Amino acid sequence: VTALSSPHNYLSSLSNIDLNHGQMMTPPIVPSTSTTHPSAGYEVVSTPTFVTSKSLSLEVAQDIAIKTTQVCRMNKFQPMTVVVLDSAGHLIVQHRMDGCHPGALPMSIAKANTCIQFGMSSRTYFTKYLSPSSTPDVYVRLVNQLMILGGTVAAFQGGILLRDQEGNCVGAVGVSGAAGDEDEYCGLMGIQRSPLANNAVLTDPAEHSCKTCVA
Repeated sequence: VTALSSPHNYLSSLSNIDLNHGQMMTPPIVPSTSTTHPSAGYEVVSTPTFVTSKSLSLEVAQDIAIKTTQVCRMNKFQPMTVVVLDSAGHLIVQHRMDGCHPGALPMSIAKANTCIQFGMSSRTYFTKYLSPSSTPDVYVRLVNQLMILGGTVAAFQGGILLRDQEGNCVGAVGVSGAAGDEDEYCGLMGIQRSPLANNAVLTDPAEHSCKTCVA
């Protein structure tokens, strides 16, 4: 990217035209760096053209979903649906166990989407907006968020946010079909038993609250 050295120099160069060939002389240019504008006195700072981000791969997402359903079977919970979203909220994989009720699919997506949109687990979202101490204005904000996001928000357990060591979101897991704390437990165990366990990925919540798990 290049920038003119100053508006004055550019206007002056317009008079440098070769009348025989009808060509205008090229105005002087300088690289776009951190400089001070000569007339206005403001600083022009160059910025990066691209921003990179991390996200889960298909292979890791598949493994999380498989491990989550395995934990569900081991604990004899009700059949579940598991979805894994990337850091932008796009679906990577969706696994629906045999016998899982149809409503579990949109619920699992809503749980994972809550994590992506608000940077917190669906359990934390519940605590923030639906705790006994919540005031009426908090409920109004919750309703507005539900309307703006088309209802794809879930204020109960089962949505797990994934972050790297720098705190950047890398994806989310949504589980639905059993009780909320059982959904959350299976999702957390699926993550911990996947290749992500070797990459020190942080989860929100960090610990489960399930009282019915046995494996």
